[in-house]
Amino acid sequence: MNDLNILKYVDDVIRFCEMQFPRKCNCCGYEFKDFKDFLKNTKIPDHVAMSNLQIIDFKDIHDVIAYRNCKCGTTITLPCSIGLGSKFLFLDTIEYDSKETGMSKADVAIILRDEVLKRVLGDTTENMDDK
Repeated sequence: MNDLNILKYVDDVIRFCEMQFPRKCNCCGYEFKDFKDFLKNTKIPDHVAMSNLQIIDFKDIHDVIAYRNCKCGTTITLPCSIGLGSKFLFLDTIEYDSKETGMSKADVAIILRDEVLKRVLGDTTENMDDK
């Protein structure tokens, strides 16, 4: 699925996510120094492993939100859209890819998520197993 249009946003998503750090867990106080540290020290909650990205395109809220669990168990949300001016285009691209491929929007977003993880953590199965 490397031909998905949404994959052209991977670097932008990474840059946008990196702008949100350093960041602390509200429960245990652990400070994630950067996006890579955040990904290494959190994991996708087991109960939403295949749908930890929520696509919000409703009224005045337009975003893709990722859910991750801190080591203490607290769920942390991380906005993933690439900035106010590009959010509509970003969401439109997810919808376009969904219609063109017959996949759900959530499945398109998961492919984007996996590519972001691969680029930030490296392309190893060890890193992908803990995503």
